[in-house]
Amino acid sequence: MAAGGAARKIIEFSDDAASAACDLPGMKPPIVRYAIVIERTASGFSAHVPDLPSCWAEGPTVGLVQHTIRQVVGAHFAALRARGEAVPAPSSQVAYLEVAELTSPSSGRGAGRP
Repeated sequence: MAAGGAARKIIEFSDDAASAACDLPGMKPPIVRYAIVIERTASGFSAHVPDLPSCWAEGPTVGLVQHTIRQVVGAHFAALRARGEAVPAPSSQVAYLEVAELTSPSSGRGAGRP
């Protein structure tokens, strides 16, 4: 988890326009992957999509937030298409930083001390 309890995950979305174009039996629409950030809140969890700033969701569980953000992104894509706008390609990357867990000085343990 990143600072502040944020977790980065990847959610895959199929593009409905591409799905409509793939009408051959056995063909699957291409999958586009957008990074989402899930954070703990006072009432549960929230999520946002860095590549789609207007897309966010809240809920009591991570599972519900993931389900809701998927619906929000689908609705956002539909609204963009209805206005004749292109769906932005994902560009965010997910990376994790590994750091040693630090304890407070009052515990008698510090960085690098057992």
